[in-house]
Amino acid sequence: MTEDALYARQFYTEVNNVLPLYVTRGTKQLVVNRDTDDSTIASTFIRDPSQVVSYQWDTIGGEIISVMFQDGSIRINDVMYDAKLVALLRTQRTGLDCVLWDRIRLPSRAQSMEWDPDIITQSLPRLVKFMGSDASPSMSPYLPTNHSWRFPNSGAAGGILDVHFLHQKLGDTLVALLNGEYQLQLTGPHQEDQSELRKIIARTDSKRHVYNCYYKTGPVRQVDLTGFVEDKDTIKLLERFLLFQDYLGYFLAHLEPIQTECVEPYQEFIERLCEDAFGKEKLQESLTDHFLVGSMDEELRDWLVYSLGERNLEEWKSLMNTAYRRTSQVVLMCLVPVSERLIILCEQLQALVLTAQLSEGMVGDSLEISEFTDLLENCQELLQLVLQTVKQLAKDIKDIKVFLLWLENVLKTTINKDYPPNFNVSECGKFGFLFTSGLALTLEPAKKTVTFFDESRRIVRECGDLLLQVDNLYVRDLLLSKVIVGDPIPLLNSYYIEHFVTLLDIAQVAAHPAYLIYLCRNMSNRSEVLLGAIDCQSNKVATDIKLPYNHAEMDIEGVRIMGDASQIAPESHQTTKITLPIIVQYKSGDITLRTHESHYCKLDCQLILHRESVSVTIARLK
Repeated sequence: MTEDALYARQFYTEVNNVLPLYVTRGTKQLVVNRDTDDSTIASTFIRDPSQVVSYQWDTIGGEIISVMFQDGSIRINDVMYDAKLVALLRTQRTGLDCVLWDRIRLPSRAQSMEWDPDIITQSLPRLVKFMGSDASPSMSPYLPTNHSWRFPNSGAAGGILDVHFLHQKLGDTLVALLNGEYQLQLTGPHQEDQSELRKIIARTDSKRHVYNCYYKTGPVRQVDLTGFVEDKDTIKLLERFLLFQDYLGYFLAHLEPIQTECVEPYQEFIERLCEDAFGKEKLQESLTDHFLVGSMDEELRDWLVYSLGERNLEEWKSLMNTAYRRTSQVVLMCLVPVSERLIILCEQLQALVLTAQLSEGMVGDSLEISEFTDLLENCQELLQLVLQTVKQLAKDIKDIKVFLLWLENVLKTTINKDYPPNFNVSECGKFGFLFTSGLALTLEPAKKTVTFFDESRRIVRECGDLLLQVDNLYVRDLLLSKVIVGDPIPLLNSYYIEHFVTLLDIAQVAAHPAYLIYLCRNMSNRSEVLLGAIDCQSNKVATDIKLPYNHAEMDIEGVRIMGDASQIAPESHQTTKITLPIIVQYKSGDITLRTHESHYCKLDCQLILHRESVSVTIARLK
C-alpha cells in the first residue's frame, strides 16, 4: 500500500472504542476490519459514498454502525451479522451537513425506592406477533420498534437514551432524533440563514451532557441535555409516548395480514362459488325451500354436484376455518392485550403531563386534560369493540359449522342416494335459528369482521390524531423545557478579529479532554492556515501558530484531526507533549481541465502542556 493510499484510508477511518475494530470507506462500500490483522469481517454497500455525512460506532456495545446521509436517512447496521441492515430511519431532514450519534446510559431505576408503574403492564400477558404462512403460523415475542439495535447486549440497567443530532445548513436547523423515532427541533429554521456546521463534539461525563456545535465561520453553540437526562419523569414521558405510538402501529400491523391473507380469499371463494355460479339471493331461496319442505329443483342439484362438489366443500371449510379462527386468535392474543395497554399508557401519559404542570404551577382546578379524556374514551371504545368481536366470532363459527354440516349431508345424499345421513335436524331444537344465521353468514362472508376492521381503523386513526394534538400541546414543550440551547457565541471569529477565517476541522484531545485542536484558513489570505488549541474551560483560543507556507499553499479539500494521541511524552513534571496526527486531503493537477486528483498527506501536531500555559507546533510533514 502506498503512503498516499494509507493516509487516504486513515482519513475515512472511524475506530471502535469498545471492540478491536475499525470501519473505513471503500469503493461504494463501508468495510469493517479487525485491528490486529486488518482483515475484513463485514462490509455494507453504499451506492454513492459522496452522500454520506458521517458513520459512527455504537459507544456502548460496539456492535452497531450508524450511517447518516445528506437526505436525512440513517442506516443502522449490525457488524456481528456481516453489517446486516437492522433499521432504516427516515427523518425527512434533507440537506444535512453535520451529524452526531451519542448513546447515554440512564440512571438505574433499581436504585430508586419509588413505585414503578411498569409493574402493571408486566403483570399483563406478554405481547406476541404472528409470523409465517396461514397454513403454519407461528408466534414470537413482540419487541418495540428499534429494540433490536438499541438494546443488543447493552448491559445498561437503567436504559439508554439514543440521540442523533442532525443539522441542516439551510435555515440553521438543529434537530435531536431521540431513540430513533422522536424528532425534537432545537433551533431554526431561520430564513435566509445558511450557517454551515463543521462538527458537533460531545462534552459529556457522568454528571453533564453538553454538546458544542462549531460553525464553519467560527462561532460555537452549546446544547445542554443534562436536565433532560436527569429528570426521570421526562424520560418516562418520552418512552411512554413512543410506546403508545408503537402500539397503535402494532394494532394496525395485525389487521392488514388478517384481512388480506385470511378474510379476502374466503370472500373471493364465496363470491365465485355462490354469486357467479348461482346467484346469492336465488341460492338462499333454494336452500331454504329444501330445508323447509325438502324440494330440490334441477338447477340446485346441478350446483351441488357440479359447482360445489366434495372438493370445493372441503376448501370452503378450510377457508372458513382460516378466516374465522385465525382472526379470532389474533384478536384474542394480540389486539385485546394491546388495547388494554393503550388504556394504561393513556392514563400514565396524562399523569406525567399533570406532574410536570404541577411542578411548574400550571394546573388549574381540574386534574383532567380534555385531549387525554378524548384519547382515553377512544381507547376504551377500541377495547370494547375488540371484546365484542371476540364474542361475535365465537358465535359465528358455531353457526357456520352447523350450516356446513347440514350442507355436507345434503351434498352427499344428492350424489349418493344410499348415503346414510349422520345429521338429524330434530335432535337440535335451535337448528332453524342456527341454519338461518349460518346461511346468512355464509352468503355475506365475514361481513361483521370487515366492519370490525373498518371501525377499529377509524378509532386507531382518531387515537393517532389525538396523540398528535397531545404532542403539539403538551409533550413537545415539556421535553424542550428540559433542554438548554444557547445562541451562537463568537469563538474563532472573535479571536481573529482582523481576518475572516473558515474552520477546517476541530477535534477533542482524548488524552487531555480539557483542550481542542483546530485547523482554520484565513480567507483574506488563503495561503495562511492556522493551527491552534482551545481551552474548553474558558472556551477561548489558548494558542495558535501559522503553518509553514509550503504546507498551507495546498488546495485543501478536507482535514481530519485524529483526536487519539499516538504518543504521550512527559518531558518533565511540568511539561507534557501530546502528538496528534492530522490527515490533509488536497487537490493536485489542473482543476479547469478536470484532471485534478485528490491526494493525502500527514501532519504531526504536538500539543505541549506546560504548568501554566499551552502551545502547539508542527513536528513534521509526511
